[in-house]
Amino acid sequence: MKLFNKQLREGFTLVELLVVIAVLGILATVILVAVDPLEQFARGRDASRKTVVGQLGRALSAYYTSQSATYPVQSATWMNTIGPAPAGSGDIRTIPVNPNYAAGGPNCAAAAANQNNFCYVMNGANPPDAIVYLRLESRNEYAKCTNPATMTPFFVWSSTDGRAGLVCTILPAAPGVGAQTWNAKQ
Repeated sequence: MKLFNKQLREGFTLVELLVVIAVLGILATVILVAVDPLEQFARGRDASRKTVVGQLGRALSAYYTSQSATYPVQSATWMNTIGPAPAGSGDIRTIPVNPNYAAGGPNCAAAAANQNNFCYVMNGANPPDAIVYLRLESRNEYAKCTNPATMTPFFVWSSTDGRAGLVCTILPAAPGVGAQTWNAKQ
């Protein structure tokens, strides 16, 4: 009988193992909710979009300088003009692709040109002005707008202002050519 009692006291019981597994499951759920992987993916896509808009803006500036103060014509293939040589000017090495949106789309309704979901508007003024923009999707970017419930964040490069940054508008309005009202929080 002594041998039998000794065996019962060694190791863990099934109930103890189930309690530990349940506690680990609850901790994993809490951590997953706190991290919010969908928001992290949206932030990553937004960071990529911001980088590409800035690069497109620099390429448009270079094109403007090398092409006697003109911007590419608004069309569904406007990036090909500044794209790889010999067909384009070579100001960008590859035509960028906008990462897919989790929901909705780029909102290029006001733009005359939309290639790969990058919105482009150029006016015919003398000298001409141009903007490249796209809608951002993460809650973090919406929170930077003065009224996140009614405003939508766009990342914009503006030739008039010579910079890129966050602009919040009330839909269906989108950023327009000319001086931008830059968001206080970037």
